[in-house]
Amino acid sequence: MPSFEYKAKNRAGDTVRGMADGQDIRTVERELRERGYFVLSIREQGRGSAQWWNPLSLLMRYILMPLFAGASPMDLAVFFRQLAAMIKSGISMVQAIDLLSQQGESKRLRVVAHEILPILQDGGSLSGALARYPWMFSKLQISIIRAGELSGDMQGSTDRIAHYLEWENSLRQTVKVATIYPKILVVGVIFLPKLYVVMTNDAATYLHETLSVFLPVVGSMLLIWAAYRVMNQISFVRYAFDMLKLIPPKIGRMIKMLALAKFYRSFSAMYMSGVPISQGIQYAAEACGNEYLSKNLLKAVPKLERGVSISDSLIQTKVLPSLASDLLQTGRVTGNVDEMMNKLAEYTENDAEVAVKQAAIILGFLLLLCIGVYVGYVVIQFHMGRADSISSYGM
Repeated sequence: MPSFEYKAKNRAGDTVRGMADGQDIRTVERELRERGYFVLSIREQGRGSAQWWNPLSLLMRYILMPLFAGASPMDLAVFFRQLAAMIKSGISMVQAIDLLSQQGESKRLRVVAHEILPILQDGGSLSGALARYPWMFSKLQISIIRAGELSGDMQGSTDRIAHYLEWENSLRQTVKVATIYPKILVVGVIFLPKLYVVMTNDAATYLHETLSVFLPVVGSMLLIWAAYRVMNQISFVRYAFDMLKLIPPKIGRMIKMLALAKFYRSFSAMYMSGVPISQGIQYAAEACGNEYLSKNLLKAVPKLERGVSISDSLIQTKVLPSLASDLLQTGRVTGNVDEMMNKLAEYTENDAEVAVKQAAIILGFLLLLCIGVYVGYVVIQFHMGRADSISSYGM
């Protein structure tokens, strides 16, 4: 009988690892759930170990994949929307993933569907399979999928994910439209200030002088971005980055609202699935996307275990706004905590959308101001150079 390595959460919310024997993954996972464990991942002993220690595998997983792999929110929204439609029509999960591996809109997601198909055929869970692609699927998505597996409402879970991704894509499109003019000006600033060189010299000199300034700047920005993406995978570095993101007045508030909206959505899904409240908060906190806020939200778990109410436990973390306190208290009294959390998510997402639009306009204005200063500097430098040349010619 094969042995399986597993990672799970116990009733106290602690992460446990161990070994279990069983005929297949599905049997072992069912036995672990009967023992009160919430299974995070499970695999046959020895499978994947060589790949894990392979240097090429490490390079792909921790450097190349986070930098260059992934899918857009719209591609993911279509993926989950199609999955929800197939589940609604009565198609099994294995058949649905098989169809998505052949007919999906995104090539990258078709590849993922093809790779996770054997896992599902062996009895593995969809959440566990998707968790193998952290660069593709967020913790929020995996958290809601797990909730759907526990409650049996996979159609509702995939619908909720698709709805959230469609909202996120709409927000990104709004930002793109709001910043299109500054982006055009940036391109103009790169190529226009040195245009006079064409008249005084030739096109080759113009390109040389322009690219000699442009390429080092772009190269430095790409290196900083790549270093950030790689370093952000280290827990304490991510904690420091996420804490710093919350400091700027407007930007910090916007980032906090987006993270809290994810927390509300995830916790609501967990609560509806019957997951113990302390565990639900733990999973939802991990899914919020901000390490600093997650650590603070997790402070509510010991208070809950001591018998403090859910509303008081979360408010004492000093992370949630007063509106959350009022709605959570109402939800606790009426027994509709999940509904109140969904309302909180909607309110927070609407506020975040307004904040994102405001930030896009403000940043566009600041960028425009910087461009104006730079162009003025180039013009003054050009005329001073001409004056010096005329003076030297006259002498």
